[in-house]
Amino acid sequence: MTFDRWIELITVTLGICGSVYGVLRVLLKPLTQRLEDVAESIRDTSNRLEQFVKDQYSIKETLAVSRGEHKAINQRIDELEDDVKELKERN
Repeated sequence: MTFDRWIELITVTLGICGSVYGVLRVLLKPLTQRLEDVAESIRDTSNRLEQFVKDQYSIKETLAVSRGEHKAINQRIDELEDDVKELKERN
């Protein structure tokens, strides 16, 4: 093979590869766009789940604090009831 034939063969090969690449890009464009949309949706869902977990943890902490406050209030009420009973018994 002569040098000109090699150049012609390389040029034709590059042309065919470029054409195949172009066709594949056109055919796969909707698929890649759909995959990008799905990836964005997954990111959004992940962010919402993360926020949900943070909110749930915050609510759990609030309930724990509230439970402690309720126990303290109930204890004070019991002590007041005992004091009232004591005062009634004295009179």
